[in-house]
Amino acid sequence: MAFVSTFSTSLRPAGGSSTCESRPLNRASQRKMIRIFMAQDEQLKRAEDRMKKTVETVKSNFNTVRTGRANASMLDRVVVPYYEVDTPLNQLASISIPSATTIQIDPYDKSVLGDIERSLMVIIAAASSIGCHLVTSS
Repeated sequence: MAFVSTFSTSLRPAGGSSTCESRPLNRASQRKMIRIFMAQDEQLKRAEDRMKKTVETVKSNFNTVRTGRANASMLDRVVVPYYEVDTPLNQLASISIPSATTIQIDPYDKSVLGDIERSLMVIIAAASSIGCHLVTSS
């Protein structure tokens, strides 16, 4: 049972005391307060979820920023047409960083090498200012 405290002062001569009264809320008021608190709690949870998603998106976007150093997460958004299905590159090949300026891509299926090269060429051509060179070796 919820209680509401009301503080009232009465007109009394100096030195008089003030009183504090407590009275129970009726059922309708209790239900209304519960609905208000539940709605606020739901709004808070939705806001927290949206904030977490925003932080994750910003983190993933920062991972793809070129910083002058090779980073495998730069290729997270690269998709390759593999048997007529756009498949993320990291599912078709192992990606490693042998040196600070080199990204090595070893496809699991060697027949997809041409598709990977074409996808990378499209990206390099679109962002020609980043200074990338594609070197393939068998």
